[in-house]
Amino acid sequence: MSPAGADRTEEGYGWKGPHPMTVRPPAVFVALALVVTACSTSGPSEGTATDDGLPFRRPPASQPAGTEPASGHEGFVLPPAPTLTDHALSDAPSYIFLFTHTEDPFNHELSEERYWRVGDLVEEVAAAHPDVGLVWTIEFQGSDAETVTQRNPETGLVDRLLALRDEGLVQFGYHAYHDPTYLNRPQNELRPDSSFDEVHDAMWTWITCRKDVTRGGCVEERGGGLEAISNPFGQVTIVTGLGVSLGFQVERSAGALAVRELVPDRMLAFGFPDHGDLAVDRTYTAARDALLALLTPTHETSSSTFWMDGSIRINDSAPLDDVNLSPLYDGPDALDAALDSLDGSRSFVLNQGIADKFLYTLETTSPTKWGYAHPDAPELPPEYRQPASERERRYRTTAETLRHLAERMDSSGGALRFVDAADVVGLFTSEDYWNVDDDELDQMAAWLLNNWTDTPPAWTYDGEDFYSLADTFALLAARAGGETADDIVSRIHGPWTVTRTTTAATSVAADDLTLAAQDGLISSSRISESYRVGSQELTATQLLYALAYLRLADRQGVDLRTVPIPATATGPETLELLNTLGCTDCLDTAWSLKPARFQD
Repeated sequence: MSPAGADRTEEGYGWKGPHPMTVRPPAVFVALALVVTACSTSGPSEGTATDDGLPFRRPPASQPAGTEPASGHEGFVLPPAPTLTDHALSDAPSYIFLFTHTEDPFNHELSEERYWRVGDLVEEVAAAHPDVGLVWTIEFQGSDAETVTQRNPETGLVDRLLALRDEGLVQFGYHAYHDPTYLNRPQNELRPDSSFDEVHDAMWTWITCRKDVTRGGCVEERGGGLEAISNPFGQVTIVTGLGVSLGFQVERSAGALAVRELVPDRMLAFGFPDHGDLAVDRTYTAARDALLALLTPTHETSSSTFWMDGSIRINDSAPLDDVNLSPLYDGPDALDAALDSLDGSRSFVLNQGIADKFLYTLETTSPTKWGYAHPDAPELPPEYRQPASERERRYRTTAETLRHLAERMDSSGGALRFVDAADVVGLFTSEDYWNVDDDELDQMAAWLLNNWTDTPPAWTYDGEDFYSLADTFALLAARAGGETADDIVSRIHGPWTVTRTTTAATSVAADDLTLAAQDGLISSSRISESYRVGSQELTATQLLYALAYLRLADRQGVDLRTVPIPATATGPETLELLNTLGCTDCLDTAWSLKPARFQD
């Protein structure tokens, strides 16, 4: 017997049937997801399987030649791109992010038992192993946080969690996906061609309004969603599960900017799920793996993490490297089997779940799915709960495995440790990363032009770090306009959607280009889809090419009259992969993608 509502999804479980923001691609796109066609070289195609069964990663030195007319125009000589070399690392450390998605505002005693028992466990293990950096991040959904807060006078649970926070053992986050309800949420009214403002309004409503806990819909404009966590618990360190449609957790620039109105410094989220229906959806997994292959160009990157929509994303697993941590109640042996696969040739940040709902519910059901389908009696019936003996076994094994993990960390010599949200951001950023100097911007421009074929490259490179197309456009625009380039990296979002799939070769007057840059090319942290430059209407993609060209010519002392722009596709190859994953013409997200490089 399946609970009512089981034909609807949980987080990342895929939508059963058409959905307004998800276009299921025809079969021909399966091949497209498996083969990344742009920038092809001899040998296997990027993203296809090699002998070890993992997607092929093109050697970084195999870079395509720049497209004409990148060099030779009015005396300009295109400098070479910075060399991207790769080698396996030695004794590279890895990191574990310990988290809970709460997902149950109905079964109070069973759900709240998790916080008491695991809170005591975390306190015990942290005291016994003070050097492993143990922090537990509890990601409430808004309705969970409201319920726990309302019950605090009776239970004292909020007070207990705040005490653990003050000890430095607990942090709080917001997981948006399961807030009430799956069928009654503003994102369900969106279309593939919805405007930025329409999507932003839907996302803002979703993360702020108080909702009817069983039927959904806003009952008050503010105080729900993310605010239901920040009001009683303080700082929200991570926001996850926010997507433009059900079953698809890409928030796009509209969602990212809505979150930053409440959490200005938010830099961490989750990436691609690998559980439920998605785990066996070959179209999804092939496109995901092809995308991640583009975003893991060296051993200083891994398929567990990448940048998207202005935040670092931690995937459910590292799918290209076949590294996946199972729930702690699977026991120490399962944990060791996963950790033993880490050979130190690259670093990973790995999600480790703890205290999930399956401690006390059967793994074939869900408290939210049942509750939303039975609003008059939302508590799980006994037949959908774990037997008491199994619940106790799972708690006991969770404790054994967490203690074992801490002991393993203590004996690892620093090769393995826990991280919190700030730690994760620190692993992938530095002062040098945030502050791009003139020489580094020159390298990024050279990389862009040398790697531009009939499409723009997926990202740029300054000889050390990786940057998104949005970063690159914003930095070039600021320098061309005579502005400082502060607070730009990962803060500016790309053009919303594709208005022209391809554009013909053209040229633009250099003076007109400079004037456009001086007038300002970015508004409200967003890059427009097109710009009037002199008498022409240029796409942001064309303007990106022109700004890089003008930048390098100026640095060579070449006084250009015109800047040539080649025929080009508007989107990078990542755009087609996002289309296959269900995000139609999400040019803003494609422009946000970049590898997450572990800093030195």
